Amino acid sequence: MGAPSSLRPVDLRCDRRPTPFGIDSPQPALSWKFAALTEPNPRAGQKSYQILAATTPEKLTSAAADLWDSGRIRSNETLNVSYTGRSVASGERIWWTVRVWDLAGGASDFAVAAWWERALNAVDWIPAHWIAPDYATWSTDPSGQYPAPLLRRTFTLPAATIRARAYVCGLGYHEFHINGTLCGDAVLEPAQTDYDCHGLYVTHDITALLRVGENTLGLILGHGWFHQDQVWKGGFAPYGRPGAIAKIVIACADDTEHAIVTDHTWLCAPSPITFNNVYAGEIYDARLEIPGWCQSGMPAGNWRPVSLVKPLTPELQPQHLPPIRRTQHIPAVGYRTITKGTWVYDLGQNFAGWVRLRLTAPRGTAVCLRFAEDIFADGSLNPLSTGVVHTRCVQTDRYICHGNGLEVWEPCFTYHGFRYVEVTGLVGEPPRELIEGVVIHTDFATAGHFSCSDPLLNRLHETARWTLRSNLHGVPTDCPARERCGWLGDAHTITEVTLFNFDSLTFWRKFHRDILNSRGRGNRAEPRVPTNVTPGQRHCGQARPDWAVALVLIPWHLHVYADDRKLLREAYPAMREFTGWLEEIADHHLILDGYGDWCPPGLLEPIECPPALTSTAFYFLVASIMARSASVLGHTDDAARYTQLADIIQTAFQQKFYRPSNHTYGSQTANAVALGFGLVPASAASLVGAGLARHVTHDHRGHFNAGIHGLRHLFDMLCEHGQAAVAWNALQADGWPGFKQHFEFGATTFWEVFYHPQMHTMHDRSLNHPMQAAFAAWFFHGVGGLRPDAAAPGFRHFTLRPHLWRELTWAEANYESPRGLIASRWERDGQKFTWRITVPANTTATVTVPCEDPASIKVSGRVKQAPSSEAGFVQLTLPPGPHTLATVVAG
Repeated sequence: MGAPSSLRPVDLRCDRRPTPFGIDSPQPALSWKFAALTEPNPRAGQKSYQILAATTPEKLTSAAADLWDSGRIRSNETLNVSYTGRSVASGERIWWTVRVWDLAGGASDFAVAAWWERALNAVDWIPAHWIAPDYATWSTDPSGQYPAPLLRRTFTLPAATIRARAYVCGLGYHEFHINGTLCGDAVLEPAQTDYDCHGLYVTHDITALLRVGENTLGLILGHGWFHQDQVWKGGFAPYGRPGAIAKIVIACADDTEHAIVTDHTWLCAPSPITFNNVYAGEIYDARLEIPGWCQSGMPAGNWRPVSLVKPLTPELQPQHLPPIRRTQHIPAVGYRTITKGTWVYDLGQNFAGWVRLRLTAPRGTAVCLRFAEDIFADGSLNPLSTGVVHTRCVQTDRYICHGNGLEVWEPCFTYHGFRYVEVTGLVGEPPRELIEGVVIHTDFATAGHFSCSDPLLNRLHETARWTLRSNLHGVPTDCPARERCGWLGDAHTITEVTLFNFDSLTFWRKFHRDILNSRGRGNRAEPRVPTNVTPGQRHCGQARPDWAVALVLIPWHLHVYADDRKLLREAYPAMREFTGWLEEIADHHLILDGYGDWCPPGLLEPIECPPALTSTAFYFLVASIMARSASVLGHTDDAARYTQLADIIQTAFQQKFYRPSNHTYGSQTANAVALGFGLVPASAASLVGAGLARHVTHDHRGHFNAGIHGLRHLFDMLCEHGQAAVAWNALQADGWPGFKQHFEFGATTFWEVFYHPQMHTMHDRSLNHPMQAAFAAWFFHGVGGLRPDAAAPGFRHFTLRPHLWRELTWAEANYESPRGLIASRWERDGQKFTWRITVPANTTATVTVPCEDPASIKVSGRVKQAPSSEAGFVQLTLPPGPHTLATVVAG
């Protein structure tokens, strides 16, 4: 075997998920990382690997592996290794492990075993039926609403359970219980889709919840997005009424197997949830609770047989993205009495979720909770911030007490965007502990951490994270209090900042599928173009070009950041068709239609930068991405054609928009986007950067004045082109528009618009809009200096070049890349500059170091040094491992 390897494979994943249920591909992609190195090692690269797969972990040896022994494969790949072993039946588990050989020929030990389980095929659902109550027989409230259904089924097991799985889809939302216990900790399941295309099911390991003898299954069904009948009426009808399909597969110790499915033997009854709607809220009458409703031994009572109904969706797919969960509890920071019997609680943070109510009150006490993002000076709710402006309903929950001691309640099938909660219906003064906030969002693992010496930048970063978390709920929404829609322009603007902060690859994969499903559903029914909003029935028409480009940008971002070649390959035909549509609508290679640089300070629509400029810039970006995508996928002819198309668009853009007399395209956004997208010829880049600085310092007195697309690139492009001081001053500027003033207004998230203090319309817009947080990707790739390399995707190779090293005394950006942890922490003490960098095994980094004298650089480990094209910088190539760089910089 030779010397032991310097590499130790860890974090084994199947289709980028650790130990996943519901893998529906027979040849999923396997991946692994390597444990952090303790010292620099240029030989710490993978030369070969061997994968073993087996039906049990005990069989994971070269002699016993009964599913696959790949043999020794010469490759440095760690992310996209296709399983080519023997297939297994639906629901079965495949165990696997990997060992590697490093560049010196040393072999590692086999990694700790991981596993995945196969999803169900369509035929495997037989004989399960979709079931629902006979709603025609159910009583409704005055608005026509009926209680959320309870469904139950009792069965008997002859022996102890050794393995059991439950496959469940309840539309719109569901909760699944066994013997009185809720399965899992997810909420608002499954994630929203276009239900007329497909629905998602979830898989539970229920082995520990079953017992010998009688067992009871229970389902609660909520309307969710499937039967959203309160908002966006007039052409946006709900898909149907709630129903469910489930299959429970059980293996017992006596070698018997059992399958329990949804069929005519299930019973149903009304739940205490007498009303639920994603937007409008939930009403819960605790007096209607049915004790033990999903436990065995309960009398029949008023339970009725369910009805077998037509399938609620044509196809069931396993849910691959992380579920929505409760991630944080927030105590109230205070409350005020508004009028007798009316109190308003302040949670201190704008967020998405709900409140947990704790109280002891007489039977029949009806507590009303109304949610808002803003209050007036007297402490009362600002009704314009309750969501009512767009939805025509106020976010409201109601709880009616049963009166039997302490009652603790939180809703099941709604959520809210809010900071403030109005409480009415109580007798007597409530305690501060009456409510606490419950934060809910798609529960990603954290991917990135950023901090620096400046409190304002740290606050901006944390504000961006709060804003993102508030708008990631199975789809990327525009705001949580109001629309909750997946607008494509918002989505492609925030993809990169989301990838830097969260392990969100599977989330964006799912959303891109939603985009593809929406093609041809707009008002013009163009089959190559998605709708402005997806998924769901509120399409808002065929997407304008600058929003529709999400179809191309998102798979490219996932390729660059995560080396997701599978999605790029699958998406390419649709990307190609869409680009063809852009070519057809172009007017002399310019795209004239678009929303433009949406929501500049004080406005919704752009004023300084014409939409034709940004739409044409996106057209160029699409052509450039198509050329690179075609090259990656081996489509040589396409690569040449799209390269030529990009050149033609660039020429047309220059002729139309460039002003050579003062080296500008006309505004902050115009210059920032032109530079950021690569439209500016290299010979003019520094001049356009200087023009961008003049737009900030002269035209806007040192303030930024850009919408979501311009702001995304503004600080980055200023710093990249020698204008870091201008960027710093704009970040720190007092007055309007500015980040300091934003926080002076009391903001804890980014608002839809940076408002002027005298604007009376300030409070009728969303106060939690992630598109305005897109610029915060720059904290990682700018201040921290970390950038992926599209030529070596997934951070196989990356670059490091910090910004603001004169203005800050230190900054740190750590990122758990698909190939391992990248760490960057630099410090400046006067003229002494120290930079600690961690390069993952099997990767390399090119580092641009600020340096007055190349001879002064001291580096731990062996490096390759090359002069930079810029004075005052030196470029180094770092091998895997930890490194400390020390040098002298200008004062």
